[in-house]
Amino acid sequence: MLKKINSQDGFTLAELVIVIALIGALAALALGPLKGLWSSGKVSSAVSNVQRLENEVNIYAGYNAGMVNTGGTDIIAAMVAQGVIGTNWTNSDGDTGSGACGSGGGVAHCNPWGGYYSINSVASNVYTISLQDVPQNAAFNMATDFFNSANNDYTGSGTGIYWNGSGLTPGYIKSTVPSSATLGTLTIYFEAA
Repeated sequence: MLKKINSQDGFTLAELVIVIALIGALAALALGPLKGLWSSGKVSSAVSNVQRLENEVNIYAGYNAGMVNTGGTDIIAAMVAQGVIGTNWTNSDGDTGSGACGSGGGVAHCNPWGGYYSINSVASNVYTISLQDVPQNAAFNMATDFFNSANNDYTGSGTGIYWNGSGLTPGYIKSTVPSSATLGTLTIYFEAA
């Protein structure tokens, strides 16, 4: 025997709206922690890039009797000329000091927040790696990874790590715990090995 199909079977509009609202709420709860992971991933990526650049500056210094001094200028062009890093680092978006990376193809010069990296010599064997347009909370998280490797003697202020020109120390970071996403410049002093 065939059953008669009831035209009343199915979901009402109100039931569908409730189900969609519940799915949306669950998705929002699930995506909250993922936002923190995304931010953490950017910090990890930037830390890795700075460590790679540190190694490449040491290679460059090895080609030049342990010196990185180029008169206080960005040494990226000199590193490219010696074949230490690729030519994509010479893109004008990256090393003009103009802020955010543009769309001209200087991808390798851009940090995860869309600012640029610069490497500047400050003495014959001391240099800085700076990241522009980094959120304050991310900069403080990165700084904790570099306290042991930063050159603290050159600056004479007990720290070789600066956020927007102010020296960072482990105690200051621990007591401050910034949640601010204000953009600024993180500068780390290194000594060529």
